[in-house]
Amino acid sequence: PGAVLADFLGRDLGPNNTYADRKQANPFFNIVLRDFGNTQAEEMAQLNPTFVMFWLGNNDVLGYVASGGNTPYVPANVFQQLYAASMQTISQTGADAVVYNIPNVTTIPYVFLVNSTLLQNGTITINQSNDYALVTPQGNVPIWVQQTDPNNPGVVQDTVMMKAPNPSIGQPGGFFLLPAQSQLSGMFANGVGLSPANPIPHALVLDNGETTRAIQLVNQYNQTIANIAGSNGFPVVDINSAFSQIFQNFQQSGGTQGITQDGITLTPVPGSLFSLDGIHPLNRGYGIVANMTIDTINNAYNANLPKINISTIPQGIPINN
Repeated sequence: PGAVLADFLGRDLGPNNTYADRKQANPFFNIVLRDFGNTQAEEMAQLNPTFVMFWLGNNDVLGYVASGGNTPYVPANVFQQLYAASMQTISQTGADAVVYNIPNVTTIPYVFLVNSTLLQNGTITINQSNDYALVTPQGNVPIWVQQTDPNNPGVVQDTVMMKAPNPSIGQPGGFFLLPAQSQLSGMFANGVGLSPANPIPHALVLDNGETTRAIQLVNQYNQTIANIAGSNGFPVVDINSAFSQIFQNFQQSGGTQGITQDGITLTPVPGSLFSLDGIHPLNRGYGIVANMTIDTINNAYNANLPKINISTIPQGIPINN
């Protein structure tokens, strides 16, 4: 948990972001590595694999997203160098492999769910200027948020009205992040977010610029994954397209559809496809990912792995959204 792509090979990401420090701060590293080496790559080589599944890179942009732009992202050119070196390391083992790409961050409930819920229950609306506004008895009031410098994560640059998506001009819009859900009613009641002098703190939102940057990074990362995996002969499990389609089904159906397998319909919300953190899949969600993996392996390697029956997987904690 929390591993970034650089951790596979034990690379530093700067003088204040070293592998040694990241490893020391995360107890899961030693639990996973045991006594098989200092890095995942060393452990992999010692285990003499015949098949490798590789899914790293999500956290290289997710930390930036989940922190509301506080945590720096890994630049696309650095990601490319790290991914090329990682694939070469896997290739040197002689094992077959399958790799995974990265979902669009706006398709995970940690990002989209609060906006969607507030719009559905009429708490907020979209005004004529394509900004989000709080619905009040006195009229709709624009919502103000702190805007960060796109080149300096975590540095507040300005206060701006929170933008709604506008695909015609390539504007993805801003998002209240999941941790804001329990705080917004009290903040609005106290006037927070209702004037430029009292904006919603940037850690609770992705402003339009941050959302744009995150989407660009995911696209760049996924292009790198496709190119380098392809040059090594490794097929890609296209998580990005699959989760985007599930999200589109959810939006177009008014929140009733997502993906259906074995008579089970999962929607992209906590307690269904996703777990309560709004980021990771829940039990059956991982079953969906497993079946996508099996399809990719069967197609690429002429295998005949049986798929999982999703209805046999325990649901986990049921949630009434």
